[in-house]
Amino acid sequence: MNKQTFLISSILVLALCGAACVAKNVVVRVPQKDGAKVKSEGVFYALPRTVINVEVPVNKTTKKEGKYNKFAKCLFRTDELEGIIDKSEIAFDLGTPVLTPSSEPDPNEIFLVKIKGHYFEDKKMSFDWTENSVLTKASMDTTNRLVDMVTQTVQTAATLAVARRNQILRPSVASNLSYKRMIRNYRTR
Repeated sequence: MNKQTFLISSILVLALCGAACVAKNVVVRVPQKDGAKVKSEGVFYALPRTVINVEVPVNKTTKKEGKYNKFAKCLFRTDELEGIIDKSEIAFDLGTPVLTPSSEPDPNEIFLVKIKGHYFEDKKMSFDWTENSVLTKASMDTTNRLVDMVTQTVQTAATLAVARRNQILRPSVASNLSYKRMIRNYRTR
């Protein structure tokens, strides 16, 4: 009985020590240093920043003086000379500007998620990114299996203790029965 008490108490102490090992998910800002390498394990992500793209259509009009421009006054009437180009010029016209917001990773807002856990823990992580590497959704799910493990261990220990107790009682009953059978067999001969 003393060994059983020791076994059960040591299992409970181990379970309490395991419960003290709490997993942590630590988020740390990555320092901004030119050319610096960060030596750490985890998942990097950057917060998005909004960038406004401006599109302004520009129309370029090039007018060139013709090869025979100096003879135009001799060949055309004065009312037809209005469309003739006297000298070469370039003109630009601006169209209607179009503003479109978009997201991109912010190089000044980079973070590192350090994931630390223990042996009896399941972790599930999910990250959704856009085509230009912008984090849109992040989720983490942690399941602690320590309580299940301790419960199963205590149940197994209790089962073993009951089986051991029954095993101690049965040999005496079995030996008495086998002794009685042996006597019966001897008498019947």
